[in-house]
Amino acid sequence: MGYNCGIMLKRLVMFLKLTLAIAVVAGAIVLVAYEEHKASDKYQRDCQSHVPAVSPAGNDNNAHSQDECQDPKKYMPWWYVLITWPDGIAVWAVLTTLGAIIWQSNETRRAAEAAYLQAQLTKSKQRAHIAIVSPPDPPSSLGTMFTDQHGKTFEPVEVYIEIILDGESNAYNVRAVGGLSVTEKKDAIFVPEWSKLECPTVIREAPPEKPLRIALAPGGFSTIPRSEMDKVRESDSFLHASGQILYDDVFEDHHVTPFHFVWYVTKGGSWLDEEGWDNLSGKDS
Repeated sequence: MGYNCGIMLKRLVMFLKLTLAIAVVAGAIVLVAYEEHKASDKYQRDCQSHVPAVSPAGNDNNAHSQDECQDPKKYMPWWYVLITWPDGIAVWAVLTTLGAIIWQSNETRRAAEAAYLQAQLTKSKQRAHIAIVSPPDPPSSLGTMFTDQHGKTFEPVEVYIEIILDGESNAYNVRAVGGLSVTEKKDAIFVPEWSKLECPTVIREAPPEKPLRIALAPGGFSTIPRSEMDKVRESDSFLHASGQILYDDVFEDHHVTPFHFVWYVTKGGSWLDEEGWDNLSGKDS
């Protein structure tokens, strides 16, 4: 029943469009005939009022003047040229050609945009995507401090991030940079001191259930002043783990996945203490 109603509705729409087209053409014909008749009458009146009286001596001139009164075209409205023969046909031919060119250009542009979007969707589905999840563990310390020649005590701190590979192909030419920084404010603007991190140059698989771990320091441990780590533990400062993963996909396009995690400690008193990683990472490209 619904199918038949749909067919009937389409036929009704087509009939109404055809009826409207016929009405427009008929109206144009009637309007042209009316305008031509009105222009002819007006032209005849104006022309005759300027023709001199007929005299035996000027029969040739009078005949010429009478002939001039037979052409009312100058009194027709401006759009009359669009429907005259052959000028009107030429005008419509030019307009139709221009319209066809514009339509074809627009369709070509739309087809090109659709093809480009489809290609981008295909590439996005097939290329490698590297995602970074928050560090699974809190910052860990070796518990062994060391003092430099200036008497400043440092604490070795270990932080790992985990990488997940998504997509239907491998990630090539993988590089990683990153490091740890301490600031007094969580959203403080700082210049990170990044180092080249140890990671495989080609990642073929790293599913969510078995992500790839990367330490945020060469050798696994970063050396941070003991006084700064004490402030982090007392919730007076924040530890930032930041960096970038750079890689190429199978289409030889370059991508960057930034990461920025902040370790916070909230002192609420005994069992109200809270700590964890906040994710402040930007969008990848």
